[in-house]
Amino acid sequence: MCYTVAGTRMQILVNSGSKFEQLVQLAHKSDIHTHFLPCLPFWESHVVENEVQCLVSEWAWSKDDIILHTLPLHHVHGIINKLLCPLWVGATCVMLSEFHPQKVWEMLLSFKAPVVNVFMAVPTIYSKLIQYYDQHFTQPHVKDFVKAVFKERIRLMVSGSAALPLPTLQRWEEITGHMLLERYGMTEIGMALSNPLKGPRIPGAVGLPLPDVKVRIVMNNSTNATIAEGNHKETQVRPGLEGKEGELLVRGPSVFKEYWNRPQETREAFTDDGWFKTDPAASLIPHTLLGYTWPPDTYVCVHLEDVGGS
Repeated sequence: MCYTVAGTRMQILVNSGSKFEQLVQLAHKSDIHTHFLPCLPFWESHVVENEVQCLVSEWAWSKDDIILHTLPLHHVHGIINKLLCPLWVGATCVMLSEFHPQKVWEMLLSFKAPVVNVFMAVPTIYSKLIQYYDQHFTQPHVKDFVKAVFKERIRLMVSGSAALPLPTLQRWEEITGHMLLERYGMTEIGMALSNPLKGPRIPGAVGLPLPDVKVRIVMNNSTNATIAEGNHKETQVRPGLEGKEGELLVRGPSVFKEYWNRPQETREAFTDDGWFKTDPAASLIPHTLLGYTWPPDTYVCVHLEDVGGS
């Protein structure tokens, strides 16, 4: 397998027979950001492998995909979502040495191989791309061309690492015809929640727990009472606490083992019964209130605070 660094003559080859642990070393050697800086989460190789396989399945990665990579390689978004996933299936990852709106637009609209069909970015990048579009793509026929290309060629566009402002979501959909897929994760837990690849996506919500991920929302007070607990298929809400806001807790095979050489911080990051504390406040929207057909007894988790994450 190989991926290229756009704008240079560099080509990096990855031995498809190499042990997965060799790929994991990339994550370990990176300056990973966490909410317990300067702690370094320790990932066992099977944890990363599980995360990659989950995203490959949920987002339907295939060897025919070509993703444009514009993010730094120091967090889950850039390493796992945009690099290890395509490498896992033998897809192509075209990497830019730095982000520049004009270059990204050129790559997304180009008919020269490799033709990009997957794009993932942070909200700020989408805002910059919108700003460039509004300044330079003013002719009606150009706007029609842009939307036509995106509708015909792009199969998946994802936003993450920060809360996505509703105006940005709506404007991007006006420009491209694509509603961005929002998801939530962080270095310590990988990807935990995601709107569906196919099916309704709820603005301002980060979707359902991914397979094998369990989530719990607890009160932010001395009682730590459980508001709700659920997984990919069902959710149980404590009577009388419907719609309440609380802290989001996560557990599952993608949760990290420990902070490297930081036993105290590790203990503080988990509850006594093994749930990881993510810090952001969250609440739920019952599927029956959305007007959409979700599996029974499921809820969409809403990311209420403007917090970062991978």
